[in-house]
Amino acid sequence: MRSWLNILIWIFTLNQAYAQPITDITVVTGEWPPYTTQTLTGYGITSSVVIQAFAARGVAVEFKWLPFKRAFSEAREANYDGTIPWFKIPEREKYFYFSDPVGFSDTMIWYNKKSPLFFDSIDSLKGVVVGGTIGYSYGKKFDKASQAEFNYELARSDLINLKKLALGRIEAFPCDKEVCLSLVKQHLTKEEANALSFAEKPLVSIPTYFLVSKKHKYAKEIVHEINTGLKLINFKK
Repeated sequence: MRSWLNILIWIFTLNQAYAQPITDITVVTGEWPPYTTQTLTGYGITSSVVIQAFAARGVAVEFKWLPFKRAFSEAREANYDGTIPWFKIPEREKYFYFSDPVGFSDTMIWYNKKSPLFFDSIDSLKGVVVGGTIGYSYGKKFDKASQAEFNYELARSDLINLKKLALGRIEAFPCDKEVCLSLVKQHLTKEEANALSFAEKPLVSIPTYFLVSKKHKYAKEIVHEINTGLKLINFKK
């Protein structure tokens, strides 16, 4: 009888542990304005979505700001409850559970209005001088084409490429729509800004995700909370 009582107590204790509600989490991220940034209300577009989704489930969100490389490493070791915003690739799926999409990155082809560029596919860039940012991938098709089908010039940052485009030193530049709109608004002169536009059709449109380390004790519960919250706030592109 005593052994059965002990088993029942153990089961009750276990169920109580799993029933503990998640009331607050800490999310680690880096500066990628306007998606994640300390300079905007709500900490940026994607951060705001995450805050709203968790709030719909009664969960408070605190943010920790680190360089992205370190943020990823810290989140992978479950030193934080989650991290944003990340693209889904097989290497990351080894270490993390992924939420439903919390944002979308539309990479547009930017051009100088003095030399308008109609973009329909990668073939539209043949023979064009295209700028790119060191360390970035713009999709498998683009990366392959950049080796042979158009003139590809790399620069250290998106901002440098935008300035080169405004000066006519390159003819096209792939850049996330919201990121480059933010850079144009904050860092370009009125003359430079007025010189630029972008094609209507995205080069690529990729969802971004909230990640939780598979090492985290409550990883699946946290992913469940945000996915439920995203549905409650009716988040979609």
